Amino acid sequence: MFKWISVALCAGLAGVVLFGQTMPLPSAEEETPKYAGAEVCFVCHIDFARRWGAVSHSKKLMEKDRPADQRGCEACHGPGALHVAGKRKQIVAWDQLKAPQEWESCLKCHQDVLSAEHWKAGPHAVLEIPCTQCHEVHQPVAQEYLLKKPVQETCDGCHEGMNAQIAEETHHPLPEGVLECGQCHNVHGTENPRALLGPQDEMCAMCHGDEVPKPESHQNQNWKKEHNEDAKQNREKCLTCHSQEVFCNRCHIVPVPHPEKFVTEHGPTAQEHSQACSNCHEEPFCLLCHTELPAPEKDS
Repeated sequence: MFKWISVALCAGLAGVVLFGQTMPLPSAEEETPKYAGAEVCFVCHIDFARRWGAVSHSKKLMEKDRPADQRGCEACHGPGALHVAGKRKQIVAWDQLKAPQEWESCLKCHQDVLSAEHWKAGPHAVLEIPCTQCHEVHQPVAQEYLLKKPVQETCDGCHEGMNAQIAEETHHPLPEGVLECGQCHNVHGTENPRALLGPQDEMCAMCHGDEVPKPESHQNQNWKKEHNEDAKQNREKCLTCHSQEVFCNRCHIVPVPHPEKFVTEHGPTAQEHSQACSNCHEEPFCLLCHTELPAPEKDS
């Protein structure tokens, strides 16, 4: 099953027989962490090795041209020479690692498909969820990406009832079995809000094209003027379909709700984009503070 394991332990000898050759064991006096090689690990951990040999992880990690700190067992468990020499605790035990320590180990090899910046800024990292909560690295599993359970079942482990909540809060029903979380989100984080796979408008168009269904409230002919009350109550509901930067700012110009100091600093923006202000505010509103409205700046 795994050709790279062919080990035999010779009791009482000062070495390990590997592939017909005797390799000297390191001395316990050698305090500088050194790599022993995964083949040495297999001597004592042969049952683990057999299971691990059937995992896709092992095929990649056992490639001979990999650097020592990214090869075999020691890619995750650190230099093993002192551990082999009798200092049993001189090894990285994953059951004692905190989540950020796990991430650093995994990111060492997975930078090509997983951005450390996106992951650490994402909600799962903020909650300090360890990689091994979702992924199995030692033994074969039926799912892709070494997932312990199917994608939706994995997500439901923490987000049970999310479909009902989404349908209630965002007017976006998710019939069971129609959509999976991974069709819209990358759980490892992206540059987009809510870890979406792409910009908000593009995500909607993936399923709806140009015919995105509108909620009943949007049928009101005064919706454009009156939507602010709904938006104030549940801004996330608006962001289900609309991107703040791409969609909302076409009219608002500035973020809504407005920045904290906008009341005292909005003069230049209001003069330059007076029409944008009138999309939401009528003249009586402005006159609550202004005795008269400043004239818009003219193009030179």
